[in-house]
Formats: sequence, structure tokens, C-alpha cells
Amino acid sequence: MDSEFRSYGYIKTVLSDIGWGVKNPKRGGSLYFQGEFYNHDELLTNTLKSQKPENVILIPWLAENYYYIIEAKRNHKDLKIALQEDQRYCDQINQEYQEDYARFATGIAGTPDATFLVVTSFWDGKNWKEVSINNHLATGFYLENNAKIF
Repeated sequence: MDSEFRSYGYIKTVLSDIGWGVKNPKRGGSLYFQGEFYNHDELLTNTLKSQKPENVILIPWLAENYYYIIEAKRNHKDLKIALQEDQRYCDQINQEYQEDYARFATGIAGTPDATFLVVTSFWDGKNWKEVSINNHLATGFYLENNAKIF
């Protein structure tokens, strides 16, 4: 039986292909895997404690850091659960600091032997909204350049 860990290579490849720096932020990149942020990012360490989203992307913007959370699940039927978990992580961060530091969430479900389904949402300051392009839900990750316009 496959696990969600099999999605890690896919996530890293796609993020790299669309412009994200996939190295650890302490090594010049933007991407933390699992709990790599512990003791490196005070805000995430204090807020998430022992929780470990699959990935956290650090988005430097206007002298602050914002966050993009990615959660993976093995089964396609669990795609919405992955997105809800992402949004819950983001909500925790935003509520703890009373600031919208965590604005982007992507749920991914599947395996390399089948397919991956991806759904992305953003926090508009009041509600979570799924990202759409020309009124069609986006089925991919958020581009780095687009993340900096919100």
C-alpha cells in the first residue's frame, strides 16, 4: 500500500518547475518538508508545535514572512480533507498572531502510480476561496509570482 510520502517527489518537482526554490530556507530556498521549520522559524514552531504539514513554503514579502501550506493524502477521496487540514494550520497561525501570515493552502491526493489531484485555496482576509482561472477551479499549485500579489 502506498503512503502520502510518495507524493513528496512530485510536489518538489512541480514546485521547482513553477519557480519555487525547493531547498530548505536556511540553505537559500523556500521549502520546508515536514517539521524542518522547528527551531528555525519561531512563528511556525510556536504555533504548530508538534503538527507537521507535508510542506510549508516561506514567502518573503515586505520585510515579513508569509506562508503557503501543503498537505498530502494517499487517496483521491481524501483531497478535501487535505485542503481542510491545510486551512486549519493556516487558521491557527493567523489566529495566534492576529495577522494573515498564512494565506495559501494546497491539498494534494494520489500516488505516482495513479494520478495526483491538486486543489488550492487562498485566504482573502475573511474566507477561504478556491483558486480559479476564468471561472474554472485551478488544479495545480500556486505560482510564486502570483503569491506575492495578495
